[in-house]
Amino acid sequence: MVSNTKFSRVSKWTFYRAKSITLEMLEGSVADQYAILDDYCKQILLTNPGSTAKIQTKLEGDQRVFERVYICLKACKDGFRNGCRPLICLDGTFLKGYCKGLLLVAVGIDPENAIYPIAYAICEKETTDSWTWFCELLNQDLDNERTDLYTLMSDKQKGLENAVGRVFTGSAVRHCVRHLHSNFKDHPGLLMKQMLWAATRATNIPEFERKMVEIKEVNQAAYNWLAAKPPTEWIGLFLRRFQKKRESVKKWKEEYGRNIWKIMEQNKKIASNCLVTQSTEVIFQVDCPGTVSYAVNLIEKTCSCRRYQLSGIPCGHALATIWQVGHQVKDYVSHFY
Repeated sequence: MVSNTKFSRVSKWTFYRAKSITLEMLEGSVADQYAILDDYCKQILLTNPGSTAKIQTKLEGDQRVFERVYICLKACKDGFRNGCRPLICLDGTFLKGYCKGLLLVAVGIDPENAIYPIAYAICEKETTDSWTWFCELLNQDLDNERTDLYTLMSDKQKGLENAVGRVFTGSAVRHCVRHLHSNFKDHPGLLMKQMLWAATRATNIPEFERKMVEIKEVNQAAYNWLAAKPPTEWIGLFLRRFQKKRESVKKWKEEYGRNIWKIMEQNKKIASNCLVTQSTEVIFQVDCPGTVSYAVNLIEKTCSCRRYQLSGIPCGHALATIWQVGHQVKDYVSHFY
C-alpha cells in the first residue's frame, strides 16, 4: 500500500530492512530470543502441566550456549495415545533462518487420515546421536513399555535408522515411498513412477508379484533396484497428503470424518457390482465382474483382498457383505476413525 503512494521509488528490500529493524526493537534480536528460551520452556510446563520441554546446552568458555530443545505438549501425547493408530512418522528438515540447525518431528495420523503432531525438536545436526536423543525422549513421553506395538515410518537416513533400531526395539519399520522414489532417479519417467506406486499399493503377495513382473518387463534395472530392498519395508503402506484441519471433527455428518467418508463412497461403487454368497456360518464368497472371488469374514473383519485389514475401512467386498446381512456399516469401521 505504501509503495503505491509517494514512496513508490523505494524498493521492497528497503521496506523489508525497516520492518526487520522495527521488529528487533519491539521483540528483541534472534540472539535475545534464544536467551529467554529457558523461560519459554518453563512457561510451557506451567501453562500445560504434564508436557515435556527440555533444553540441552554446551559451555563455550564461561557462557552457556543453546544446542538442542525438545517439546511435547501434554494434549498431543494424550491425543496420540488415546485416539490415533500406533503409527509414528519421523522426519527432519533444515531450518533456513538466522541460526540454521535441524527441525526433527514425530507425527501420527488422526481419525481423518490427517497429520497429527506428537513432538518436535531443534538440534544442531541430523545424526545418530541427535535422533537417538529425540527417540528416547519421545519413547518416555509415550510411556509404553511395549515398543513392538508401534510401526515407525521414516526415510532411509542412516542416523535415523540406527536410532529407531536402538530405541523402539521390536517395532515394525517402514520407509516413506516418496523418499524411495526420490532415490529412484536413475529410472526417471512418469511410467516408472506410476508402476512403483502400483507395486507399493499392492495388498497381497500375488498382486505385488504381478506388479513387480510388469516393472521387470519394462525396465530390468529398475526391477533389480527394487528387488534388492526388503518388500516388508515399503509395500502396503500409503501415507496420504498432510492436511491442515483441526476443527473439522465438529462438522462430521457421519460417525467418521469426511476423508473416510469419501473412501467409503468409492468402496460403495465396488460393492454395488458384487454378488454375495454365504459359504459357512461366518465366511461369505464375494464375486465381482472381471475379478477373482474374495472371502469375507465379518467376525474377524477381514477380506482376502487384504484392503480391509490394512486400512480398517470396509473394502467394497466387505461392504457388499455387510449390506447382505443387514448390519450397520459403522459397526465395521475401525475404532481409530
